[in-house]
Amino acid sequence: MQTRYLALNTSVGSLAELLSRWNRVIIVLATLVMLKVLVDILLNYVNYFPARFDTGFLAHRHWMSRCFWLLCSTIFLRLMGGAAGLVHWNPAWTYPLSVWLSWIVPLAVYEIVRYSSKSIGNSTHIRV
Repeated sequence: MQTRYLALNTSVGSLAELLSRWNRVIIVLATLVMLKVLVDILLNYVNYFPARFDTGFLAHRHWMSRCFWLLCSTIFLRLMGGAAGLVHWNPAWTYPLSVWLSWIVPLAVYEIVRYSSKSIGNSTHIRV
């Protein structure tokens, strides 16, 4: 009985040691990835000082607008869920479809408006 216990204890101990090694490897790899990202970010600071506005690196207005519309996706999700409840439409795929549409539709509308206003702005500049 004790031999069986020792064999089980030894195998559990070696498994714990193996997991501990893998945890260390994962931590080292994650640290290397984070350091690489940090170095890449720091290397892009040459576009900040002195400010070079022609690089497009500083004009993040569009990304902030996209972020705003993604934050508003919860409102669209609730509206679609309410509409599905009103028409008593409750299949299993309604919620996943609503989630995807609540992200895609606002972003698509934003991009269409942005590109159409961009083309209108370019055409007015050409005429002037």
